[in-house]
Amino acid sequence: MKSKALKAMLKEEFGSSDVNCVVAFANEHNVSYRYKLKEDGLYAKMNKERLGKVSRFELDEETLVLYDGYHKITPPRAIAQREILPRLARLARVAGVSGLERYCAGSNRSQPGRQWEVVTSRGVYIRDTFSARGNPLRSLKCGSRVSEIEAILLSNELWVKHESGWSLAARQLPNGTFRDLMVEREKPRRESSSTARRGSSSTARRGSSSTARRGSSSTVNSKQAVSDDHKRKSDIHPSFAARRKSTSGDPNEKKISTRELHRLTTDSASSLPMSQDEEYDNYDLFYQLALRRKSESLNF
Repeated sequence: MKSKALKAMLKEEFGSSDVNCVVAFANEHNVSYRYKLKEDGLYAKMNKERLGKVSRFELDEETLVLYDGYHKITPPRAIAQREILPRLARLARVAGVSGLERYCAGSNRSQPGRQWEVVTSRGVYIRDTFSARGNPLRSLKCGSRVSEIEAILLSNELWVKHESGWSLAARQLPNGTFRDLMVEREKPRRESSSTARRGSSSTARRGSSSTARRGSSSTVNSKQAVSDDHKRKSDIHPSFAARRKSTSGDPNEKKISTRELHRLTTDSASSLPMSQDEEYDNYDLFYQLALRRKSESLNF
């Protein structure tokens, strides 16, 4: 007899409680195995000996050797993949036992690499199989994102497998609508290498042009400062203007002679108002030379 709790589980999973909850077979050595679904799990027997509850299956796909946690079993190869394993996988899913997901009859909805984000405030569990009764490994908080490996729609549930396990993405409500626990998100776009190169070259051009502008502006400012300084010194002392004229570099102009330079400095020294030293630039060469000639009374 099926308990009320088991009937409710079967009805929720398959839409009906009229489901065979037992899978039995014998191997080539006539050793019998029996698996029965109960409300608290899936139980195993061998030759009518109770083994206990099954927590996980491990299946070798090449040899079809099945390990149930107690024994390594070799089901009849002729009907193993067609009958035994699919029926056992249905019971294992209801009980939350992992290892036979490949043999569950579901609708494949896989899009590997698809991004999913948790939108329910309570978060979702990461389980070792696509069953609400599967062993919870840990959980994903609201806002967490995972990359899909595969997805499957079983009865009224959409499950997504990612690198950490299986998580329930959506569940169909009695009215036919789905309640989303996780929603699909677009992948973040990556900048192409050509775009990156264009961007970097454009940045380099902007940087070089701005540097050039700063350099030319600095050069203009320096030239302007030198020009202003020369004008100021020329206004203060006439000998500086004569010196500039002699070094202007114009080939059509004659350079000032040594005797003329002596005369200018001597005249400057004789006309220098010693009581007003602060009017002159103390770093001016001709001013210093005029002071020296006046003090030494040189005869040239």
